[in-house]
Amino acid sequence: MVSTSLGDAVGSPAQITRSTRGATVSRAPPRPIVLCPALARSTVAVMVEPQSARVSHERIALASLQHALEGIDGIEVFSGQGGSNRFGVSGWELTLGQQFQFGDLRVETPATTLVVEVESGGGIGNLAKYWPLLAAGAIAKRLVIIHVFQIASAGDYIAHRRLWGFLVERMREDLERRRIRYSDAWEAHIFTYRRGEEAVEAAKLLRATVSAAGQYERDGT
Repeated sequence: MVSTSLGDAVGSPAQITRSTRGATVSRAPPRPIVLCPALARSTVAVMVEPQSARVSHERIALASLQHALEGIDGIEVFSGQGGSNRFGVSGWELTLGQQFQFGDLRVETPATTLVVEVESGGGIGNLAKYWPLLAAGAIAKRLVIIHVFQIASAGDYIAHRRLWGFLVERMREDLERRRIRYSDAWEAHIFTYRRGEEAVEAAKLLRATVSAAGQYERDGT
């Protein structure tokens, strides 16, 4: 015969009583294992090493180009991807959000538009987009394109840069047939910069071209 009685007091463990031929043996059940309160509430702290902030080398190069314009009067400067720094192509039916960015940096003088494209890699799209714009005669001013590529070595993106030069020649041939002559109506220049460096040579040309354009317009020659 096996009978079980539960203790009445709070916290009193259940008693198991077994009777065997007149002899009664009482045995308490195993006590539950209770964790130390401090351990029960403890949490495991995982140390996560903070990641270093991402450096935009393109932004460093662009800042040096913007700095080159300081102290020059009579110009308008645009940057970013806002609506005031975009252009479409006649007949392409592009919405404002679909239109091309008019350079990472654009400088407007009364008779000259200078655009600067700063690349973190290869590619010629930011040169080719000006071809249909020029071909359509949509730019009343002289257009100067300054294209700056980031490289890690002298041979980095060399195929893209060779292709850039090839494209300029094809643009010149096509636009000449349309009586849109190189140097008079437009021109394009290519430069490179290294990570963390300023685009020094491109900045020199930018400032010289803007200054020369302003002097030409003031003198009327």
